[in-house]
Amino acid sequence: LFNKPKGYIASFVRLIGITAVLVPLAALIGFRGTELIGIAVLCAMPGGANSLVFSVENGLDGFEAARSCTISNIGAIITVPLVFGALSALGLV
Repeated sequence: LFNKPKGYIASFVRLIGITAVLVPLAALIGFRGTELIGIAVLCAMPGGANSLVFSVENGLDGFEAARSCTISNIGAIITVPLVFGALSALGLV
């Protein structure tokens, strides 16, 4: 299940890449407090399991979608606390 890099790359982009770009951008624009928390939650949470349903319905590789979903959910256990810890340490929330 964990031996192919595609799932890790997709999860890295989803959990870290998008968060690393959009949350600081939102803070620079002026979002603070509850609004910034909402943006961080949307960015830092793992991808939904509905990607598995859509991939199977469209004849794509459901196993690869399940692999990416699993890795993303496991990775979120680490990244979500890190994102909120960073926001708190920077005094943005």
